Amino acid sequence: MQIDIQARDFSLTDALRSHAERKLRFALTCCDDHIQRVVMRLSDINGSRGGADKRCHVQIVPGAQLSD
Repeated sequence: MQIDIQARDFSLTDALRSHAERKLRFALTCCDDHIQRVVMRLSDINGSRGGADKRCHVQIVPGAQLSD
């Protein structure tokens, strides 16, 4: 499973990237054989106005289906 983490309107630190990837891998352990790619987009809703409003969008791309 390939994991791509992106941040928009704020810097993505190594600690934040590591934390997010660890949480994703733990949450998706049960089905990681069926997932090709996960894209996580983190964004700052308020941008330069400040504040603690953040958004997390997760897109999961399934792997190829195996026929029975």
